[in-house]
Amino acid sequence: MNEAVVAAAGSGKTDMLVNRARMRPESNILILTYTNENLGQIDERLWGLPGGYPDNVTTMTLYSFLLSECVRPLQVVKTGTPNFIRSIQTERRPDHARYKGVADFHGYFLDNSRDVYSDYLSQAAAEINKASEGDVIRRIALIWDEIYIDEAQDLNGYDLELLDLLLKCPELELLLVCDPRQAVYTANAQSKHKKYRGSGFVTWIDERPYIEKSNKTSCHRSVQEICDVADSLYPDLPATQSRKSPGSRTHVGVYLVHENDIDAYRNRYLPQDLRWNRSNKKAGPKAKNMRKVKGLSFDDVLLHPTLPMSNFLEKGTKLEETSLAALYVAITRARFSVGIVTKKRSSNTAFPFWVPEDKAVQSTKSVGVLF
Repeated sequence: MNEAVVAAAGSGKTDMLVNRARMRPESNILILTYTNENLGQIDERLWGLPGGYPDNVTTMTLYSFLLSECVRPLQVVKTGTPNFIRSIQTERRPDHARYKGVADFHGYFLDNSRDVYSDYLSQAAAEINKASEGDVIRRIALIWDEIYIDEAQDLNGYDLELLDLLLKCPELELLLVCDPRQAVYTANAQSKHKKYRGSGFVTWIDERPYIEKSNKTSCHRSVQEICDVADSLYPDLPATQSRKSPGSRTHVGVYLVHENDIDAYRNRYLPQDLRWNRSNKKAGPKAKNMRKVKGLSFDDVLLHPTLPMSNFLEKGTKLEETSLAALYVAITRARFSVGIVTKKRSSNTAFPFWVPEDKAVQSTKSVGVLF
């Protein structure tokens, strides 16, 4: 039976994949994920298992899988030459290529160096599978018994078409592990199935009776105060229950930090600064981009929001899906506290202001705009 697990941040998604693979030594298992960073985390956990890296497990990034297992092996049915396609072109496809149509495989999917445009890898794979009468999927089923897809919410466009073919293959079992709140990437920029991006991926799952869905709502990373704030960004998804004790910590929860107090806050709590990108100089030289910290944990975080994020928190204005996901990722990296940098001295949010000890203690009154 195909399964999908909708898992909250900090619920142990990677451990779940690794432990399941360890318990099935009789199956040939492929684990896929989107980024090299996530692949490294999975490989590290696999190497840490008793007995080392299991012989029955293979790991790949999604792009590597699409190129090496879906496009290149049977490319001859579309290219006429077995080794015509070389690699992946990550730059944007020229606009004029779309007028050629999929019937012109070379002109539509490939650049002049015979590389496949990354945004069209899944579609190219689907075309080759169609032309080979399903041999792409049959070949995969001969190699692996089970496929686990980590960060499945990053799939979109023709990725979902190919995923559907894999799900319907009776010789394969698929496990999709996703957190639609962490959809900070999209595997391709095509507009097909746009409604299923981000939080819409759960709808895509629900529409398929051949997927058994479950929720994983326990968080082992963050204290409940942080979980509650993160949950409020996605009120339609199941609430998260923290299994993290604050212990003897007294600085716990989410606070506003005035930009003039950043240095004092850093000196007091040594937080990890998180920003949108490196153009934010106040975040400091050791800051990390909030979209690139999935899977990481820090005791304390100092978040430098973009203006749209600040407006969302302050006024409840609509926030673009990728930015909302990045905000969720940033908040849920913290175990004990999140400081949110602001230029204002008062706020409409329910978050208290943090101020240095040598200043008068201040807090803001909640007016219920968002939290």
